Order: sequence, then C-alpha cells, then structure tokens
Amino acid sequence: MIMTTIQSRLRDKALSKMHMLNIEIRDLENDIKYSTDQNLFSTEVLLAMLQGTKTELEVWNYIAELVEKDI
Repeated sequence: MIMTTIQSRLRDKALSKMHMLNIEIRDLENDIKYSTDQNLFSTEVLLAMLQGTKTELEVWNYIAELVEKDI
C-alpha cells in the first residue's frame, strides 16, 4: 500500500510540475513577444530561459510516462 501511495504522489507531483512549467513557458513567450528595452532580461536571456524551461518540461513528461508505466 505504501508503494501505491508513493506512486500516486509522484504522479501528482509530475502533473503539478508540468502544469506550472506550461504556465512559465506561456509567460516567457509573452515576455519575449512584448519585450522592451526596460525589461529586466534581454531577449537573448529570455530565449535561453524559454529553451531551458521547455527542456525541463520534456524531462517531467518522461518522468510522468515512467510513473504511468509503473517502472
């Protein structure tokens, strides 16, 4: 029973993290789209942040797949 609880929590954690990363991606895309010279970060930095966030989302998608396959 403990393993089922841990797997359930891991699945919930992965889905929650993926949801937050999707929000972060959307926000970064908006920041890039509406970029001005007064932004805290340059467009190049925002693009790098966006790519890193997309990569992290891919990793969490893979983790979620492994949890679903019960590995």
